[in-house]
Amino acid sequence: QVVLGDKTLGVYTPVNWTDKLIAFGHTATGGLFYQSDFRFDYTTSSLTVGTRGVGTEGLYSASFGNNIVGDSSLAVGDSNEIGASSIAVGSGNFGGSNNIFLFGDANSSSQRNATIFGDSNMSSQQKINIFGYNLTASHGGNAMFSDAIGGSSSIADNAFTAQFAGGYRFRLDAASTAVNISSTGIVS
Repeated sequence: QVVLGDKTLGVYTPVNWTDKLIAFGHTATGGLFYQSDFRFDYTTSSLTVGTRGVGTEGLYSASFGNNIVGDSSLAVGDSNEIGASSIAVGSGNFGGSNNIFLFGDANSSSQRNATIFGDSNMSSQQKINIFGYNLTASHGGNAMFSDAIGGSSSIADNAFTAQFAGGYRFRLDAASTAVNISSTGIVS
């Protein structure tokens, strides 16, 4: 028997460490309790709040939601699948290599060293920075930006692509414009 939180005697229930659940004390009734979707895997030093998708549980990783996470990575959201040393926040993001940072929804990168913000963006090359919607980087070393229309693709290695249907404005400071390119292509 054991002394419970209310100072009465209770029955000792052993903790089953193989289930990887995190046990915590309960002072009202005494004893140990757990939440089935709050786990720490001591063999991989990984924390899960939610569920892990089917796949290898990465070393030193953390998953909040329903994700597959590689070594030393963090995923927050639903249905994210990322490799080592990566971060995914959102849902349906896929990072098939390492050092990939995905923020948003349905973004993917099959190569390392990519940073993608937005929705439905794709990279198949290294050293990519994408901010926008439905952009495709099929050349390395690209920076791509778009409006909500999106749909552009990279054209060469080490290039910059920007797509804004409303035009472009390059400012000198908050009050003056250096160059303005209208939506019809007129430069002023």
